[in-house]
Amino acid sequence: MEDRVQLAQSKIPSLPNSPAKKIPASSDGPYVVVLNLVDRKPIEALVLLMKEIRVYKPPGFPQRRNASASILGIECLTFVFERIQDSIEEDSVSTLPKLAVFCFKEMFSVLKKIRSLLEFCINGSKIASLMLVERTSITFSSFLKELSDLLRYFPWGALGTSVSATSSLQELMDLVKQGCEITGIFIDDADLKLHDTIVFEIEKLERDALFDRGRVEELFNKLSIWSFEARVNEIKMLQEEITTRGKYMTKTTSLIEFGDIASSSSSEIHGLELRHMTQIQRLIESSPQALNAQSRMQ
Repeated sequence: MEDRVQLAQSKIPSLPNSPAKKIPASSDGPYVVVLNLVDRKPIEALVLLMKEIRVYKPPGFPQRRNASASILGIECLTFVFERIQDSIEEDSVSTLPKLAVFCFKEMFSVLKKIRSLLEFCINGSKIASLMLVERTSITFSSFLKELSDLLRYFPWGALGTSVSATSSLQELMDLVKQGCEITGIFIDDADLKLHDTIVFEIEKLERDALFDRGRVEELFNKLSIWSFEARVNEIKMLQEEITTRGKYMTKTTSLIEFGDIASSSSSEIHGLELRHMTQIQRLIESSPQALNAQSRMQ
């Protein structure tokens, strides 16, 4: 597995500060409020964003451990920043020290990226997530490292004695920082096996040029996609991911942004993954159960 991680790392350039992945309409309102708030009351914006993230439920797969570690760390940070919010006289960019404001805004940016990555893993296409399992794991590690670096230089003293004297908060933040530092890159063996199973099915399809409906059923079961509606929804989400990746393939940099995931700069690799996803879509859509579900939902 270490060889696979090193190979995936070699294909990932520096992570871009790309826009956050579109989130469900049900949370658009609060999220927009938080985005508008960060330039006025950065601590309140941080607390609100953390509260949104901490209620996420880690996916059963893939990325369960990485998602759980991220959510747990942010839940602890929520407590810390709620106490800071209660301790300072005024939460305003005009009154807070410039260094603190800078740190808060940078932290907000990292949390947005973690939020987008969690959205991708929890609410996105399972197949797309598995196809990018190695890169997604590396990206989780990278984002947590960014958060750890910011916590290391957090300006306690600049926030006044009421905050800097609170040793318990500093100790809790230090624990979160250490947790982020030791997390490292983790790729679940079960996720890798599912990834390899999907690739095997695609390659077999390309060789045989035939759709094996039994294999489609087995693939759905391995992905824990049981109901007709869930299978149709997986097809739709996979189509969206394919469209997202395809839009960026014409760019001269060949950099495909998958939410906040930075992909390889090799167009050959992109083309292979895109073809794989397209073949998966054809494989799934050939299933009579999926077709039956589509007719029911129309």
